[in-house]
Amino acid sequence: MCPIKCCHLKINQPDTDKLISSFIELGIVFNTLDYDVSNKDLFDKVYENNLYALNFENIALMYRTKYGIKSERDILHKNYSLVQSQPDAPLAAYVANNLSDYLDIILDHCDKLISDEETFALEIINNDYLMLDTKKRYIEYLTTEIKVISEVTDKELWTELLDQDIAQFSVENFVAYFKTHGMDEALVGYLNNEIPNHDFSKVADDFDNDLAVNLFNAVAMTNTIENEKYKNILVDLNYLFENYEFTDISDKKI
Repeated sequence: MCPIKCCHLKINQPDTDKLISSFIELGIVFNTLDYDVSNKDLFDKVYENNLYALNFENIALMYRTKYGIKSERDILHKNYSLVQSQPDAPLAAYVANNLSDYLDIILDHCDKLISDEETFALEIINNDYLMLDTKKRYIEYLTTEIKVISEVTDKELWTELLDQDIAQFSVENFVAYFKTHGMDEALVGYLNNEIPNHDFSKVADDFDNDLAVNLFNAVAMTNTIENEKYKNILVDLNYLFENYEFTDISDKKI
C-alpha cells in the first residue's frame, strides 16, 4: 500500500467512484484525515472502503463522525465495545480483519484502563487468533468483572483474572479454579480478598465428593488463608481428620 501522510479530501464535485477506484488500484491509504474540510461524499467512500490507516486517531475520528460518539472516555477505555455497538459497520469489519493490530493500538492508547462490557471483553479473551501475551496485557488493564471464569476458555488465563481481581467471587468459581490449578497463591488471594461466610456446604453435592475431600485437605494445609475463612470452609465441608499431622499451621487455626 502507498500511505498518504495527510489528506483533506477537499475536492469540489469529485468523480467519487473514479477516485475511489484509483485509490484502490494504487493501494493508497490515508494516514490522517481532516473531516471538517473534506468532501463528505468522498470521505464516506474512503471510510466504507477502509482506505485509511488503522491508527488510534483515525479510529477515534470514525467514532466521532460515523458513530456519533461524543465521550472521549469511552473512546479511550471502551473502544472495542464501541466497535461492536455497530457490528455491520465498515469499521467493525476493518477491525475484525486486523484484530491483533487493532488491539495493540488500543492497548497503547488506553492509559492502562479497559472497561469494555463483559460480553465483548470475553470475545477478546477467547479469540483464538490473538497472542497469549496480548490477552494477558488486555486482562491486566481490564476493570470489568468476569462473572463466570469457566467462560474463559483458556484455563491458563484464569490465574490472570484472579491476580487482577476481576473474577467475581463465587463458590463455583473458587471450586472450578481449584479443580484446575489447585490451592495456589492466586486462589488464596482470591479467597482472602473476599468477604467471609460464603456457603461451601454443597460442594460435594454440586461437584463431586472426592473433589470436596481434596478441597478440605488443601484448605486445612494452607496457613496463608485468613483464619475466619479457613474455619468457615472447613466447617461447611464438614469432614474430619483422624490424625492431624500438618506442622506449618498456626495454633489459632488448629
